[in-house]
Amino acid sequence: GQEFTDLEIDNLWPLIPVDSISPRLANLICVAYKDTPERTFSKALDGTEDDEVNKGFDDLYEALNVNEVMDEAYRAALFTNTVLILWSDEEEKFLVLTPEYFRISNDGIWIARRTGYTQAERSAYDARDSIPEGSIVYDVWTDKIHAVCNHTGSLMSSQQEENPWGMFPGVLMKLTPSNDIYGAGISEAAEINAATNLIGLFERRIALFYGFPIPVGTNIRNDSGGTGAKNNIRLGPGHMLNLQDPDGTAHPDFKFVNPGAEFDKLAAFKEGLIKSFERNQDLPAYLVDESLTPPSGVALQMMELPLVRKRSSHSAALRRTEKTLAKFIEKLAASKFKRTFLKIENFEINYADVKEFTNPAEGLEFDMQKASNGLTTPSAVVKKYLNVQRGITDEAAVELMQKNKQSFSFLTPPEIKESI
Repeated sequence: GQEFTDLEIDNLWPLIPVDSISPRLANLICVAYKDTPERTFSKALDGTEDDEVNKGFDDLYEALNVNEVMDEAYRAALFTNTVLILWSDEEEKFLVLTPEYFRISNDGIWIARRTGYTQAERSAYDARDSIPEGSIVYDVWTDKIHAVCNHTGSLMSSQQEENPWGMFPGVLMKLTPSNDIYGAGISEAAEINAATNLIGLFERRIALFYGFPIPVGTNIRNDSGGTGAKNNIRLGPGHMLNLQDPDGTAHPDFKFVNPGAEFDKLAAFKEGLIKSFERNQDLPAYLVDESLTPPSGVALQMMELPLVRKRSSHSAALRRTEKTLAKFIEKLAASKFKRTFLKIENFEINYADVKEFTNPAEGLEFDMQKASNGLTTPSAVVKKYLNVQRGITDEAAVELMQKNKQSFSFLTPPEIKESI
C-alpha cells in the first residue's frame, strides 16, 4: 500500500482522540471534598473551641483554596498514589505535582521546574553552569536547607540557603501504603485510555476511508483525452480508483462502492474494555452499565458497599495529609499573612458522613446481608442489636439468631421486630 509522510498524515487524519476515563472514575470515587469538610484548629482538652482561631483559619483556607487543592491532590493520587502539594511563593498558591515532576532521595526532595531565571540566579552562574533559558533546574528541599541545582544535579553557586519554613513547604501525600513510593496507583487507567483512544483512531480512519462511497471508474479518459491513465490505487475521499482494460473492450463505466464498515463492533469492543475496567474498580453495576435501573434500600447499600469501603480506605491518608498541611499553613499564616494569633491546638477534620439508614429494620437487614456475604461477623451483628456479652463467639451468635426467629425478635428493639 501507499506510505504517507508525517506531514501527509497530519493533513489527512483528524487529531488522535484523547478521551479519558479518568475524570469519570475520579468523580465517582473521590467524593471526600464534594462537601466542605468540617475542620477544627483549636480545641482545648475540655472540648471548648477558640472560635476566633477557627474562624481565622477557615477564612485563610478559603483564600488559599485548600479544599480545591486537596480535591485535586486526591484525584491525582487515585491514579499515581503519590503526589506532592507544594507552596509556591512566586505564584502565591499551592501546586499539586505528580511524580514526573519530583524525586525523593536521601538528600531531600528534588522538584523539577523550568525557569527563565531571575537576575540573582543568572549572576550565580559561571561559564560551566550556563544553561539555556527555559531549561530544567531543581529545587532541593530538606527540613534545614533549600538549594537550587542545575540540570546535571550540581549545586549552582550561591544557590543554597537555610529553609525559612523549618519543614518542607507543603506535604507529600501517599494515598495507599506501598513499598514503591511512586507506585500502587490505578496505573492501568493509562493503558485503558491508550487502548480506547487507539480504537477511536481506527474508527476515524475507517470512517474516512469506508464511511463514504469510493468512486470507481472503468476506462475513464484522462485530461489528455486518452484512455491510458495510470491505475490509481489511492483509496480515500476524493480519490478515484480508475481501472483500465488493456484490450479496450470494456465500456467506460463510473460507479460508487461503499464497503459499509461495521462501526458497532468496534464501539462494542471499546465499551467492553471500559466496563471491565470499571467493574474491577468496585463501581456498582448500575454505574458501570447506565442502562440498569439502580436498586433501592438495602439492595442499593449492598451494591455500593465495595465502593464505600474503597472510599473509606483513603480516609487515613487524607487525614494525615490535612494534619501536616495544617502545620505548614500555620507557619504560612504567621510569616506571609502576619496572622501570628493563628495557632493550631488539636487539629481535627471530619468528612461528610456516609448516608445511614433511617429505618432500623433496613439497617438490620443490611447487616444480616453483610454477615451472609462474609463482610462482617455474626457476633458483630448480635453485639450491635442485642444486649449480649462482649465475648460471644460467631458460632454462639449464629445459634442465637437461628434458634428461632421469635426469640431473636423478642430481644430486638420493637421498631424492627417486623423485619425478623
